[in-house]
Amino acid sequence: MSFISEVFTLYKMMKGSIDVNKITPYPMKHIPFKGYKYMMWCANIIYRENKPEYAEMDDESKNHETIHLYQAKDKGSWFKYYKSYVLQWMKHIFTKRNGAYYINKYEVEAYAKEKDLTYLERRKPNNVELFKIDKKEFTKFSNTYQFKEYIREKYKDI
Repeated sequence: MSFISEVFTLYKMMKGSIDVNKITPYPMKHIPFKGYKYMMWCANIIYRENKPEYAEMDDESKNHETIHLYQAKDKGSWFKYYKSYVLQWMKHIFTKRNGAYYINKYEVEAYAKEKDLTYLERRKPNNVELFKIDKKEFTKFSNTYQFKEYIREKYKDI
């Protein structure tokens, strides 16, 4: 499958409904991009086809991606979710070390709660609004591991 046909496939997936009970692993050749293991896209967890071992997800990765599914459900449509996600990312585009990704409130919630396997049972709609990080909080850490530990501690009571 070429990159263009994969993008077209992603576009077609956006027409589906947001069903938190139906998550499908979906292998692709080019997406997600290098450095990313999984990508939630319209209730499909995309992984690289050259990594078949990723088809069987560990609980934390599945929880992380499922949190994104609930965030999309809060928005009411895939289009509204991805539009909001991209706008969040663009706000921080010039932050060093991939900060636009890590301080995006959607990723902050997912990383902060990925190890909490009961989080989705008590998650309230639009909880993502509680997970805002500013650029200065991110840049004081020398690596993303430290940052993830920081946000897990910061948001442990949510």
